[in-house]
Amino acid sequence: MRTLAFHAVALLLSGTAVLAQPPPEETLEERVARLESQIASLETQLQSRTTTGAGSLGRDAAGLDVLGRVDRLERRIDALNLDLQRIAQRVDTAARDASEARRTAQSAERAARDAMLRR
Repeated sequence: MRTLAFHAVALLLSGTAVLAQPPPEETLEERVARLESQIASLETQLQSRTTTGAGSLGRDAAGLDVLGRVDRLERRIDALNLDLQRIAQRVDTAARDASEARRTAQSAERAARDAMLRR
């Protein structure tokens, strides 16, 4: 999980400069940092719930409440992981688009230089 977050941050740092879209309210770096913080918080909460014996709680109301909260935390962690994967995919796409644009610009530059030399 942390490896995915690390890769997402590395991709963001290398790819955000090439994003051609207008800046959103929250930059990708800020979103990844926020998501990582939330994941860390959720992991801590989940760890504290499981170490306090939530798995061994009975079927009484308190036990079911704690188990329900643990389930919700696990679902939130999964959703955050999906968000990180989507962000990494956006960065990959942006990097590919930037590389293609760079190649197109270099090709146009060569064509213009060749045209000037022919005159």
